[in-house]
Amino acid sequence: MVLAVASITSLLFVIVLKPTSLGAAVFLCAWLLFPYAALSLDLMFWSKKPPEAIAIFYVAAVISGGGLFFLTLLILNPDPQGGIAVIFTPIYQVIGLIILYPLSKWYFSKHR
Repeated sequence: MVLAVASITSLLFVIVLKPTSLGAAVFLCAWLLFPYAALSLDLMFWSKKPPEAIAIFYVAAVISGGGLFFLTLLILNPDPQGGIAVIFTPIYQVIGLIILYPLSKWYFSKHR
């Protein structure tokens, strides 16, 4: 549910960002949805046990919330570097996924 809401919100942000062409809009949609697709794949393939499912849920909430918060700040306070920041947002989210998932998986498997 968290990923669905984050995906829809990201698509709404694309409308607010007003890309100049259809190709730019499609690229931006695909690019902003990439981290949520990666998190969905994690949920489908790696969360076989409850500690793993709990870990990926918390990671999904943090990654989604952080990305949406960052995009919201960019939209509410536009500046000349905002376009570059929008492009880097999914990269930051994937880096967060790579760092946070093993840590949260370890934490929830030890403290269960």
